[in-house]
Amino acid sequence: MSAAAPKKRPVLSPPLERFVEGLGMHFENQGVPRTGGRILGLLLVANEPLSAEDLASILQVSRAGISTNIRLLVSSGLVEKISFPGRRTVHFAFSDAAWEQVMQVEIRSAAAFRNLVEQALNALPAAHPARTRLEKTMRWVDFATRYYQQMLEAWRARH
Repeated sequence: MSAAAPKKRPVLSPPLERFVEGLGMHFENQGVPRTGGRILGLLLVANEPLSAEDLASILQVSRAGISTNIRLLVSSGLVEKISFPGRRTVHFAFSDAAWEQVMQVEIRSAAAFRNLVEQALNALPAAHPARTRLEKTMRWVDFATRYYQQMLEAWRARH
């Protein structure tokens, strides 16, 4: 009885490996697990959709680490699931709508933050000294929201 030959792991060139690792570090600095950033980096430069097994093998990360991070990336809209007829394995690809999703997340986040600031403003008496800071925060959130909405519209017009 012969064992099946192990699947050959694609090798990244040193510059692409540095890119993938650099993206991992970049996202880690933004509060995203390094593995998530590495997955994004790999999917950005991949020629084809990759399975979780492919990702684990190429990145030399456990399947559990891939699974945890891929769920977050799929739910955020940065990565999409791909299925092929006749194959049971799900593959993953960097989403064509990823950058639009990033802007939409920022808009939703700003709206949620605005609601919290508004609750604080409503809870304070009119003469409270913190109102000035909260009102300035509200103006900043409104400014940022308009900026992200304009960016999103411009992005959609170009793509």
